[in-house]
Amino acid sequence: MPIFSNISKGILRQSDEHSTQILEMTMASVIPAIMESLEKREQDRMRTVSKIMLNFVASFEHVPSQRRLNIFGALVNQLGPDDFLHALLVLLVDKFPQDEQILQFCANVTDKYGPETQLICLEKLIIVMLDLQTPKPTMSIHLLPVAGATTPENTTANLLILFTALALDKRLRRAITRANVPQVDLTQTVRLLFSNLIEQIFVLSEATHKRGRLSTLCIRALDALLDNVPTPELVQILQNLLTSSDPKVSRQALKSFEYRLDNAGQNEKSAQSACLSFIPQLSDLIVKSPDRLLQLSALTCIDRISEIYGRKNTAIIEAAMTVVSGEFCLGSTDKELEVAGLLCLSTSVEVLGDEFTSHLPGTLKTTLGLLSSSISTATRSTRLHNACYSFLAALLLHMAWMVTGPSLDSILQVSHDSADTDMDEECISERRTTLRLMAKRIEAKECLATLDRTWIHAVNRGPTALQEHLQVLNDTIAHQSKSAIAMQSEFLWELLLKAFDLRCTLQDTHLSTTSKAFELQELEDVVRKIAIQFVYRINDALFRPMFAKGLHWATNANVNNASTRMNRQIAWYSFVHSLFENLKSIVTSYAGLIIENVSETMKTNPLQSSESKQLWKTIILMLHQSFEHDQDDFWQSPSHFSPICNALVSQIKYAAEGIPMNPELIPAITELAAAAADSETHHKELNTAILQHMRSDSAAVRCAAVQCELSLTKRLGEEWLTLLPGMLPFINELQEDDDEIVEAETIRWITLIEEILGESLGPMLQ
Repeated sequence: MPIFSNISKGILRQSDEHSTQILEMTMASVIPAIMESLEKREQDRMRTVSKIMLNFVASFEHVPSQRRLNIFGALVNQLGPDDFLHALLVLLVDKFPQDEQILQFCANVTDKYGPETQLICLEKLIIVMLDLQTPKPTMSIHLLPVAGATTPENTTANLLILFTALALDKRLRRAITRANVPQVDLTQTVRLLFSNLIEQIFVLSEATHKRGRLSTLCIRALDALLDNVPTPELVQILQNLLTSSDPKVSRQALKSFEYRLDNAGQNEKSAQSACLSFIPQLSDLIVKSPDRLLQLSALTCIDRISEIYGRKNTAIIEAAMTVVSGEFCLGSTDKELEVAGLLCLSTSVEVLGDEFTSHLPGTLKTTLGLLSSSISTATRSTRLHNACYSFLAALLLHMAWMVTGPSLDSILQVSHDSADTDMDEECISERRTTLRLMAKRIEAKECLATLDRTWIHAVNRGPTALQEHLQVLNDTIAHQSKSAIAMQSEFLWELLLKAFDLRCTLQDTHLSTTSKAFELQELEDVVRKIAIQFVYRINDALFRPMFAKGLHWATNANVNNASTRMNRQIAWYSFVHSLFENLKSIVTSYAGLIIENVSETMKTNPLQSSESKQLWKTIILMLHQSFEHDQDDFWQSPSHFSPICNALVSQIKYAAEGIPMNPELIPAITELAAAAADSETHHKELNTAILQHMRSDSAAVRCAAVQCELSLTKRLGEEWLTLLPGMLPFINELQEDDDEIVEAETIRWITLIEEILGESLGPMLQ
């Protein structure tokens, strides 16, 4: 085309109006004639047009900036914008790749035309890019080799960047919005163009999905394109695609629709109506489509629409849940469909509330079955496990009144099974969150009854299951109202006594041989903390009879098994120790109920087995706490002091059997003396009992008695040394004891006395 070569080298570069007019007249007279000639000869017009355009593109930088838009616009007008606008854009971008000014110029040229022409241009750009992906391009070969393009991949990337820039242009959105009005007969045309564009860009995405950069650019281009379409129009486009397109295209279309829903506003009425009307078609996809991935996308869209707009039309959501809970989704054997279905049902429970009731029985049964399946060794699935708990949590949060009796039992039992399985941290978190909701949302009476019925099941499933079971009990006590706890206090106390009996219960399970001692100790610590929390939530009038009942349970002589009785006493007095430790002087008077049994137990306990030694230690530590926190002179009373004093001091005899007197017995005796500090009579009684052991045949007993006096002297000082006259004969004897340790401890005691009195005991001892 010599004429256009001359134009590009001469008149095209002029900036005066006269040159512009000559150029436009030349194009108006020459180009139509060329195009007509090509049509008559049935020649490929693209080859000729590309050569014409190339002359203009080559001189682009030399064209005065103020004339570029008019000149190139006139060129496109003469060639035909619907046919060749895209060709100009391809040549410009290929000549000046990734040039922001060129991208803006392309958008300005495109903006001169209506939405139909712009969409046709975008469609032709996609066609060029698809052609570039073939081994032997047919269309792009007339454009790009002439322009000197590099590789097909780079050219495709540049064209995708151009496509995205054009699709993001706000003027295109405004043009589409103006076209989509009832009075203008362009709505259907624009909609079909969009539908074709979406389908073609998905095809391009499939063709480039293994090339990371191009795949990313395709996604950006699609997002930019769909961002121009109002949601109602997008729904109609999707409806057309779903009935006529390849399943891959439909999947991608629904994925893009999901992104739109993520940013949707709840108050857009037109979008709300369109999305809700789309649900039946999405439900049909789940039932009829053989494409599993398409079913998953449809499920996800139903979930998102339900969450955003579901409350506006619950009837549509409720109908969709019939499909989701049926054989094609929740009842299928595909785990991904089951997971997506459960998440969708979780959303619908929140949206529908009581309207979900008709679906609950079958859905809950299926969910519990899936949960059991998810923890089975052969079919384990953490995603399914967590989706099941997500649905159960939704039920407990929004429909707790419907989850009762056997259903609660099943939830707890399958949770015990889950706890006994090696699941990851996320699974553990999901399970425990659901169990916390059970404690908070289920009525106290119902929840406690379930905990009672499933207690043995929890024990049989091991320490983790038992800890979580106890945590539900703890949360129930903590989060239910005080009035509810008070009403259920008797039943709750029975449940706690059952928990106190853990040692005996474990003897009948596999845990008696496989569970480590520290696990049992840890569980018992948890039980005691729960019991203390329970005490905090009731009053003395309720608790005192329960305390007496607990004492009878622990010390009942009718229990034939001595080991059972001893284990119960260990558990009981460990609890009483915690009670005195936490409530301090408030419960000191409760010691009056246990004095008789404690005294009798210390006198008759033989300290031969590990259990008997543990019971001995537990009782002494418990008494120590009571002595320490006595602020009401409880232990000043002779009826309280004397039995315990005699029983405690008599335990010094066990030093002969190698039982350590520290850190339990001697500190407890010292604390008892401190609690009775205002009574010289009590001190004298205590001192007399201790001194009797200083003449024991056992050196260990004599040593323990001296150490006890040493501790009392250090704690009470001169107050205790008022009893010194009675001690002197014994001190005198012990100075010459046959045992070196006894003699050394006696010297330590004498030294301490002298330090306190400030004088030597020598004269007194002679």
